[in-house]
Amino acid sequence: MRFLFLQKPTCSKCKTILAFLTEKIPNQFETIDYTTTQLKKEKILEVISLMDKEDLDLVVRRDDFKGQVPTELNALAELLQDPLIMQRPILVDYEKKKAVVGRPLERIYDMFK
Repeated sequence: MRFLFLQKPTCSKCKTILAFLTEKIPNQFETIDYTTTQLKKEKILEVISLMDKEDLDLVVRRDDFKGQVPTELNALAELLQDPLIMQRPILVDYEKKKAVVGRPLERIYDMFK
């Protein structure tokens, strides 16, 4: 699959993006509910390694970094400790080698412009 969509099904933003993806690129994305499917360390590292600084700052709430500057390493450590602190929705485009946190949602919409 070209796209990976990480979501929490009860999240209204995730529902909005899921409907958008279903209409825009049906059958071209895999969906993972990260609240019920434990993401392996390698998958989390893969996703955050495709994020730019802005998305890396967004993927874990800033207060969860306890004064540290977000890096791939400490974002990975925080997400492995508690995956539920992951901000969502997240869309990964493997072709463009880019992962985006949809906060605001327009950041995901912009991937299709």
